[in-house]
Amino acid sequence: APGLVFDLIKRYDIDAQATQAGNIHMAHNAKGEIDVDIRYEQLSRRGANVEVLTGSKCHEYCGTTSINKALLDHRAGTINPLAYVRGLAKVAANLGVTIYEHSAVESLEKVGGHWYARTAKACVKSERVIIATNAYTEGEWTDIAKTFYLVYYYQIASEPLSGAAAERILPYKTGAWDTRLALSSFRRDNDNRLLLGTVGGTQMKPKSFYQSWANAVQKSYYPDLPAFDWQYEWCGSFGFTQDHIFRVMEPDEGLLTATAYNGRGITTGTLMGKCFADYIVTGKRDSIPLPFKTLEEAKVGFGGIKSGFTELGLTLYHAGQCLKIIR
Repeated sequence: APGLVFDLIKRYDIDAQATQAGNIHMAHNAKGEIDVDIRYEQLSRRGANVEVLTGSKCHEYCGTTSINKALLDHRAGTINPLAYVRGLAKVAANLGVTIYEHSAVESLEKVGGHWYARTAKACVKSERVIIATNAYTEGEWTDIAKTFYLVYYYQIASEPLSGAAAERILPYKTGAWDTRLALSSFRRDNDNRLLLGTVGGTQMKPKSFYQSWANAVQKSYYPDLPAFDWQYEWCGSFGFTQDHIFRVMEPDEGLLTATAYNGRGITTGTLMGKCFADYIVTGKRDSIPLPFKTLEEAKVGFGGIKSGFTELGLTLYHAGQCLKIIR
């Protein structure tokens, strides 16, 4: 999946600020180091280009002596997701695709072997429909939203870094994430900003909550660097399942959807777009990498409760980091 994303970016010259320098899974404690070894064994057994970093090489790649073991996945990298989506839209438009923004589908019905997607001002007739709204599904097809529970993801960006900070933190422009229960993700963008991310939403939390969290994470990994000025923050949601595997469904003939990428939507979502296209063109179900599920089979019980308890647990975990109870 990462290979497909980077191939598309190269083939169509998409300005997605892409850097295919790898991704680092950083072990933040002894248990995390065991997890890194397990992941290495699993991935290398499947032929993946991965490498365990230890000692001085690990410190060099991560830019911190707080991490003594990490897994470097050479296949991966970082992109600007919004720039990637806009780039794909531009390519599609150049190939003759018509894209309608601000045209919410108010109803979707099947009549005489065709699907009719109706908006407030128009109607689109089609033999096939792909519902690709995933965690942002609304309207009459909300049964799809019952196949996952929502988990939120927060990111914060620093001022552009220079000097020692820019030279040390992820010097090879790899992406990174750690083995914490509520993971922290790291990357540097083209402006040399440090982007920190973690699972968790912003509802009913003061702006200072995550800034305190970001300061705590920075100090745990880069204690000798001065405090950063955090300038931007944003939050989104993704669909989650108990087994961390996404679901592929064909609720009716000619209607396709995939949900719950569990935070891996950039790569896996791109791959599923290609798989759906192959399936539509060939009619072969083996174009799809997972078995189809019915809506009933894919439903997640008590999704709202699961989402609420997950958010509560993440909030307590982040508060523990800020109070230095959790390290």
